[in-house]
Amino acid sequence: MNDYEIINTRDTQARTISESFRGYVLNLGNTFETDFLRYQPELNLFDFLSSGKREAFNTALQKAFEQYITDKSAAWTLTAEKDINAAFKELSRSAAQYGASYSQVTDQITEKLTGQNVKVNTSTTPEEDNSPGWAKWAMGLL
Repeated sequence: MNDYEIINTRDTQARTISESFRGYVLNLGNTFETDFLRYQPELNLFDFLSSGKREAFNTALQKAFEQYITDKSAAWTLTAEKDINAAFKELSRSAAQYGASYSQVTDQITEKLTGQNVKVNTSTTPEEDNSPGWAKWAMGLL
């Protein structure tokens, strides 16, 4: 795995996620009236005339709006986490491929230096993985 691949993935994901967030926030206005109904506190016409009840309503409205924004942010975060996890999985696969290639090269060098055959690992299970530590560490990030 080279630095270019990591940097390219980082830049692509940063752009994708920022555009996703921007689009999500800009589209909140399209469904705000419907979505906010379940958060909106009750206010009767006669309560509006009482300054104490108006103040309580304003406080409740502010808390309701904060909860609405928190819930909407949490919903978007789930989407962003899926995208980020997919990018890490792709980098992890790439690290495993580089690790396997690295192991094959070092096995060939060892064979040339020692004159003895080195067992080639053709398995793909993690228990039998023969990739170097750095590749295992990179795959372990997930």
